[in-house]
Amino acid sequence: MTLAARLVTTCLLLLAAAGCDVTVEPAPDSQGRSSAPTCRTTLENCFTYDQMDQFLERATSLVAEFFDTAYDRVPRPQVAYVADGATGRSPCTDPQGTPAAFTDQSYEYCPANRTIYIGQNALWAMYDQIGDAAPVVGLAHEWGHHVQTMTGVPAPRTQAESVNFENQADCVAGGWTKHVSDKGVLEYPDDLRDIGGLLEVIGSREGPARDHGSTRERTQSFLIGFRNGLPGCNRFSPAAPII
Repeated sequence: MTLAARLVTTCLLLLAAAGCDVTVEPAPDSQGRSSAPTCRTTLENCFTYDQMDQFLERATSLVAEFFDTAYDRVPRPQVAYVADGATGRSPCTDPQGTPAAFTDQSYEYCPANRTIYIGQNALWAMYDQIGDAAPVVGLAHEWGHHVQTMTGVPAPRTQAESVNFENQADCVAGGWTKHVSDKGVLEYPDDLRDIGGLLEVIGSREGPARDHGSTRERTQSFLIGFRNGLPGCNRFSPAAPII
């Protein structure tokens, strides 16, 4: 884990320690033995590359429950699994104005047909290389873009607006993470390490001509949602609040 990722994880762990009553170690059984998590209580190391479609179904159910409650009148987006080698055109366009392609490397939301495209290889890379929480938080981020579309947040027109737009989606993902933490579903400290790794990986890809937040910005945005829930994310679009 890089220094940036460790800093992200430390921030999340400190926040969790301050605001959550959690147990890090598995509780002992009646004979005093620690019981290891199973695939009924965790998604870690429970799915193979060929089972990423099944993992995505589990992840979708975890994310949908929160948004169904928060937005009971907003229809869900479609979550489209793109298997290895598959490709196609979506009704959205890329930055050059040409029809956007979805592939097995996709992890993106298309507002034109309200669909989140999740590619098998992108999903596996997050799951295998970062950890099980990373792709679920990534899905919550893309669901955040659906929320922005459905609540009337204007689509970005400039580079700066794009960064703000993406940071708000990170905030929404933080709101989802707070929800599952409050429910006792989040696995401490493992899931927070995964999230720290995810924010560092995607944030570090941005160069000078960036349209997403840096690792620092994305972490700060995520923590706003984690601390304050969805209402905290209104600060990114005060003229078009998301809740």
